[in-house]
Amino acid sequence: MLWPLDSLLGFAMQEQDGDLGKVHDFFFDDAEWRVRYLVVETGRWFHRRRVLIAAGIVSATAWERRQLCVPLTKEQVRNSPPVDTDAPVSRQHEIEMQVHYGWPAYWTMEPYTLTPPPEAVTNATEETPRGDPHLRSFREVTSYRAWSGEGFAGFVEDFYVDSQTWEITALRVALGEWWPHKVVMLERRRVLEISWREKLVRFNMTRAEMETAPAPPARTKQAAGRGAGPG
Repeated sequence: MLWPLDSLLGFAMQEQDGDLGKVHDFFFDDAEWRVRYLVVETGRWFHRRRVLIAAGIVSATAWERRQLCVPLTKEQVRNSPPVDTDAPVSRQHEIEMQVHYGWPAYWTMEPYTLTPPPEAVTNATEETPRGDPHLRSFREVTSYRAWSGEGFAGFVEDFYVDSQTWEITALRVALGEWWPHKVVMLERRRVLEISWREKLVRFNMTRAEMETAPAPPARTKQAAGRGAGPG
């Protein structure tokens, strides 16, 4: 099953002991095209702090209630390592989260325990870069221009992800400039690159190929717009 990420914005994160907060953004790996983290804005119980939750631990989705369920407690989140979600996420911070929650480290595929020896954390952090250059914000990229082989083609509007693996399989693109005349679904494998400096996504496609691409699944009234989920 494919999920449109835009429709998951605003979903409540349901914990073992209540609501954690609401989904504000997603961080995805632009090398493997997979969502790694949900950026969750906590409620008033924790001063509206933003925290990262690994996408892989989402255990259930309740579309009708607009909820994502995770096997965490508020105390775990309250004591989680602080992170600046407006800056590149450092690998050191990721390791600290793996240690705190006991999540598997996706870049090594080796699980951390909740109480690792201090030297293990020290050695791991000394060899890793300050910021992971492959972790990118979904909200940022869905304001980028779409570029065909001939030049400007439209704007990226949304990503579609596999509900089991969080792999990004397709992009929703609105063709045209001021008043897009057609919305299409382009396969992720046709992306050549994401240019962060130019704020655009280049596709290995001609404009004619884009024009004949299939339309994305119809959005329901509830799913139209950020933060609204399908009914």
